[in-house]
Amino acid sequence: MQSIAEEMGEGGYDLQPETARYEIASRDLEHLKATDSELADDIISATLAEVELREKIGSGRFELFKAAQSEGLERATEDYKHQFRALLKVEDTTPSQRYDRLRAEVAQIARELYRKLLRQIAADERTKEACARDVALLKEALSTVEGRLMPMLERVGDTEIDRYHANRNQAH
Repeated sequence: MQSIAEEMGEGGYDLQPETARYEIASRDLEHLKATDSELADDIISATLAEVELREKIGSGRFELFKAAQSEGLERATEDYKHQFRALLKVEDTTPSQRYDRLRAEVAQIARELYRKLLRQIAADERTKEACARDVALLKEALSTVEGRLMPMLERVGDTEIDRYHANRNQAH
């Protein structure tokens, strides 16, 4: 043990890359807080909830849950993208009608995808193994999902709106 401590003291371990990653992440988070503080808060909350879950169930079981969650999030965002594109194609009489329609329909799609995602993750065998079939632990794990899903859907929606307007501008 003493020799390991001495190696570290002599610079045997390079902490620079890890420090650089933290500095980059910190700058990214500050930028995000400046541009969209609500999104930044959602991401921070989700990350803290995941840290607590990892501590409670251990890294191996947590990684099982994260694999199921990541696959589900990927499917949900892809589904959202297709539904969102279809919503954008619908013509409205006035901009305010369009805004009201999009706001209501996007919220409905997000709620439906969230419920579907929770069911998929809960039914996944990796989640069952990660949570040791403990209902309270499953609820805690599933509570981390919304903090990941909603920011992803927001980014997908923003991207699709930008794409829609770019395509419309090219057509005119």
